[in-house]
Amino acid sequence: MESSLVRRESGTLSFTPEQEQLIKDTVCKGGTSDELKLFLYVCTKSGLDPFSRQIYSIPRKVKNDQGAYVNVRSIQTGIDGFRTVSERSFARGGSSKYGGEIDPVYCGEDGVWQEIWLKPESPLAAKAGVVKFLETSKGESIREVVYKTVYWDSVCQKYNGVPSARWQGKSGVHQLGKCALAAAHRAAFPQDLSGIYLNEEMQRDEIPGSEEKIKTNQAIEDFEASLPTETIERLAALGYNTKAMRKSLCEEAGNTLEGLALQLEALNLMADFDAKLRDQIHFAGYKNKAEVRRLVIKCGNDMTKLNTYLSGGVIDAEVVK
Repeated sequence: MESSLVRRESGTLSFTPEQEQLIKDTVCKGGTSDELKLFLYVCTKSGLDPFSRQIYSIPRKVKNDQGAYVNVRSIQTGIDGFRTVSERSFARGGSSKYGGEIDPVYCGEDGVWQEIWLKPESPLAAKAGVVKFLETSKGESIREVVYKTVYWDSVCQKYNGVPSARWQGKSGVHQLGKCALAAAHRAAFPQDLSGIYLNEEMQRDEIPGSEEKIKTNQAIEDFEASLPTETIERLAALGYNTKAMRKSLCEEAGNTLEGLALQLEALNLMADFDAKLRDQIHFAGYKNKAEVRRLVIKCGNDMTKLNTYLSGGVIDAEVVK
């Protein structure tokens, strides 16, 4: 398939039918026909190349009028994508030339704008500007600065009411500033950037299941942290020598010492497997360590039952991967 895109003199893009199908199967996978058409239209209009990861179609969950969560797609790019589109605007027939950005400033409850935010609490708002030059029919160039203000509460991404990691500390200040710049670019060049957003602008608050997921992860971490030193050393000797690996094992153990003991017993048995037994297990369809461990536990950590199962005997109708 021809992989290169056709870029017209105006700076817009043109896709072949094969490329459109590829976008449908990859970049916009799972999107409706209308969502695909909209994405292709925005790509064509903006000149941003989806194959070069300049622009994305991202599925998200939002509440509908009935209060239920539904999947919708948003079209996103990075802040450099906004700058690229603004820079190309005049060449594509726009009436204004891009003249750069005015760096973000921030304010808190006192309403005083500051170029550098050093306070421990998060700013309440950020303001940024985009410079453009309007080219008149008389050949004159009129300078204009388009400012936009965005508010922390309208863009800060939260999970269970708590700002996500990228929105905490100084990183959150940086994200707020980027959102203000993106808003200013859209206001300055709406004909090119309307409908395109930063990932940082797409607020994701109270996603279904997020609270339960947070509680579950915390329970796993608390259990893993409570393990005796000798247990951690034993897990390390069996190949579980990172916190992430131990956390996964603890989750399968149900965060109980009894469950973890079964996991350890299975791992000890697996460490003594000879090459012939490993081959039998592999040919039976159990390809990785986690699948084999679950099989051993399903067999009651009993080598006799395991050998019976591998030989084609029936030991338990629920022995599955």
